[in-house]
Amino acid sequence: MEPVEPQSPLEVSLRDEALKFGNQNIKLSLIKDIPSLKIGSVEVKESKVGEMIEVPRWASDILCNMGFGERENDMGVELFKALTLERIQPPTQLSGLPVNFYFKLQSYIQNFSTSSATKEADFEKVTNSARGIIALRISKLLCLAGLSSPPVDVRSITPEEKILYDNVRGLVSHWKESMVEKRT
Repeated sequence: MEPVEPQSPLEVSLRDEALKFGNQNIKLSLIKDIPSLKIGSVEVKESKVGEMIEVPRWASDILCNMGFGERENDMGVELFKALTLERIQPPTQLSGLPVNFYFKLQSYIQNFSTSSATKEADFEKVTNSARGIIALRISKLLCLAGLSSPPVDVRSITPEEKILYDNVRGLVSHWKESMVEKRT
């Protein structure tokens, strides 16, 4: 048995957020009749095409991959809207993002990239927009982390960004203190 590599607090926090996201119940529209079945600890009752069922996100991934259902996904619209809003905000102000934005974005890109109907240009547009909003928000988070006092309103910071912000703020604070030694 190989030794387990220790994970940083940042990795552990992000993994915890990803687990919460994966365990959230979502609605799935059936595109094919489904027999009663058990997926891990989740029991799915027999259902007919056109019905909506509610299952954890991870189970919906399995059911979609098996061809039983599809999720409504307006993440493409959300992404372009968020990018546009972020671009017009000042350098120290973050626009609000929907709950679980990054995890939804990651899932959207993974599903988008596996779709055979996807045109390469569309995929590039989505991934470039995703990189764009991430770069914009990281630069703003870095700016905010360097401020002497933290911003009053942190509601616009997503849980994933809060983890990054807290880590960077701690590093910046430590670095500032080490540059100006305190007298004892």
